[in-house]
Amino acid sequence: MLILLLTACGVIPGPCEQLSVEICDACPLDDYSEATCTCIEEGDLTPADFPDGYDLSEDEASYQCESTLLNLRNTSDDARAFCQTELKLIRDFPKLACEDMGYSDDDTTTYFDDDSTTY
Repeated sequence: MLILLLTACGVIPGPCEQLSVEICDACPLDDYSEATCTCIEEGDLTPADFPDGYDLSEDEASYQCESTLLNLRNTSDDARAFCQTELKLIRDFPKLACEDMGYSDDDTTTYFDDDSTTY
């Protein structure tokens, strides 16, 4: 029973990793963010996964992915609480949550405009 429990803990992604998956699915992303999504989905990156202009070696691409995954999996209690909150928001209000996190393909959003008069 203990082995099964320990195995389940390693298999179930934490809230920050879950949030990243939701962002990949719900938000409009730039080419660099797409590479992060590839890393989360596939577990590794190659230089071809990065947009033009990024000249990385195989090791640098793998390092970038490994660093991202470790940072998502090894978070503080405060970061986990923040990710849980954002995860709930993005599931309930994907468009608004994406905009609030800075992901938008719109030049004119109504959520937190620069003039701070429209919300």
